[in-house]
Amino acid sequence: MIAGAKLLTALAWGYGLTCLFVPTLPAATVGVVIVKALAVVHTLECAIFFRALKDSGEPLPANLAGVFVFGVFHYMDVKNRTLEAEPAS
Repeated sequence: MIAGAKLLTALAWGYGLTCLFVPTLPAATVGVVIVKALAVVHTLECAIFFRALKDSGEPLPANLAGVFVFGVFHYMDVKNRTLEAEPAS
């Protein structure tokens, strides 16, 4: 499920960036709005999830880049990996 959501997010980024750089495409205005909205929302998610990503034990820059591109879906992946790595009590 998360992989599918990441694929859709990547497709939205791709469409939006294509419209940003090729403004003559049909519905280019919609694509530009999509890429701007993704940038704003994913920047806020980076700030919200910063501490959890920092404490995950994985490289912070890579995790922040992942959250910026894939949003909450990357955070969910990191959280799942962290929970799987913890020893059972």
